[in-house]
Amino acid sequence: MKNIIFMVVISMVLGGCSSNTNKSNVQIQEPSFLLKELLDSLLKESPNIMNNDITKQDFANVLTTELQKYRGDTLPFLSELPFEFEMSMEYPKSPFDFESEIYKNAGKYVVKFGFGKYSSKCKLSDKYETTFQVFSIVDKSTASQLVDNSLYKINGTFNDFSNCNGSFTLPSGKCFNGYPRISKSSLYEIPSIDLGTLIIENLTFTKIQ
Repeated sequence: MKNIIFMVVISMVLGGCSSNTNKSNVQIQEPSFLLKELLDSLLKESPNIMNNDITKQDFANVLTTELQKYRGDTLPFLSELPFEFEMSMEYPKSPFDFESEIYKNAGKYVVKFGFGKYSSKCKLSDKYETTFQVFSIVDKSTASQLVDNSLYKINGTFNDFSNCNGSFTLPSGKCFNGYPRISKSSLYEIPSIDLGTLIIENLTFTKIQ
């Protein structure tokens, strides 16, 4: 299955996921994305995903396992998708004269990017909806370059999904589990696939809008 995600990407539009028609009204082939190739393949193997909560969770577990293969490496699909920069939060400085583990990110910022039909204006398929978010911890200089609500291509090393086992802590000191989950679209009778919250290290980004 891991090889599926490395399939060659057909030419894509830099800032989005939709294709246009030319002056002769000839339909241009829709861009193909590695994430779409992966999800299409997994869904083909799980045709009864929406049967009930059991089948939804089973699919979420398969997706989690598939993505965790890339821990410590780059996710092949990440750099080709548009993400909206949504927010940043500063980690507080220690009130003490010494540093402790809880203040190891003091003065740094956690930055959040969102992917989806609405957040980044990207719809992968008419058969399902796809959303997820990316968190990364960066220094102040890096965070200050990001423009609110703008679109970016991002990349970096996949650390893990957000969890309370040490992968990620918010500036408030709290943590949360952000693993994949499946639900039904609120507007359409199709699966809504949330890939969860991905923690990315060594973040790089390029503004596209």
